[in-house]
Amino acid sequence: MEYQIGEWAVATILEQTGVALPDDEAGFIALKFVDKQNGYLANERASQITTLISDALTIIRYAVGQTIDENDINYQRLLVHLRFFLDRLYDEENRMGNANIDAVMLQHVQRSYPKAYDLADKVIVYIEDKTHKQVAENERIYLTVHLNRVLQSTLAQ
Repeated sequence: MEYQIGEWAVATILEQTGVALPDDEAGFIALKFVDKQNGYLANERASQITTLISDALTIIRYAVGQTIDENDINYQRLLVHLRFFLDRLYDEENRMGNANIDAVMLQHVQRSYPKAYDLADKVIVYIEDKTHKQVAENERIYLTVHLNRVLQSTLAQ
């Protein structure tokens, strides 16, 4: 229901002002409604996460160098992944519990998807700089896989 309200808001803004917002803005609007139900601290965290996601998507779009289909399922999965990734990052207990990685898997991902791995590194460096939190290597693996799917979808267009 919250997402439908976000879609309605994006459509209304276009209709009333002529400004076309990206489709992912509907999701960010929806998150605001969901987070408002959880109190002030949750709202502050949600605001930080929303800003980080928006900035990460800007980094990704710039690195890709072409338009990304925001309706593509791989893009939508990336958005969901970024949201939960940042939730885990802010959750100290969960973040430290994910410190164990599979070194062989990390090497495989790095060799198999070098462009996506480098892009994941750019996003992670940005996020670490803004949050002053260290991102676990397993998060790098997951982000790389999602980014690779988006890159493959985008290049196939």
